[in-house]
Amino acid sequence: MQNRSVISRRRYVAAKEQQLLTLGDIAPSWDERLKQLPVSKWSLKWLKWYFDIASRETCIVGEAFGQSSAYWNECAECRTFSRQFPRHYKALSYKELERDVQRFVGHWNEKHRDVENNRRCLRWFDSFVRSDGYIRTLQ
Repeated sequence: MQNRSVISRRRYVAAKEQQLLTLGDIAPSWDERLKQLPVSKWSLKWLKWYFDIASRETCIVGEAFGQSSAYWNECAECRTFSRQFPRHYKALSYKELERDVQRFVGHWNEKHRDVENNRRCLRWFDSFVRSDGYIRTLQ
């Protein structure tokens, strides 16, 4: 009886590990923001998001790495994504931005899937800095 329980638990864990992560799993705040596009250019929301997407730590790739720019010297492909996202956003090329986001998610699942558990917690005052109301805590 216990042997079947152990085997089914192992199968469950193996199946869970094989599931592909989505942008909501990798960078949840950016997933929510991208769902709200398009945003009118030069509005306060657009400017705030532009500065966030242009920053190494707060861009989509930076959030995936736990609000860190450590990826900049470690992964050339992540660095390229980090450079492309603000260009597409500034040009209002949301279709190209979405295409590159999907390519980034595929790259993340292929190369950096193990990083998901190494995210650092935000400091207690980071929620005050964020003007979009997003508060993130990690278990």
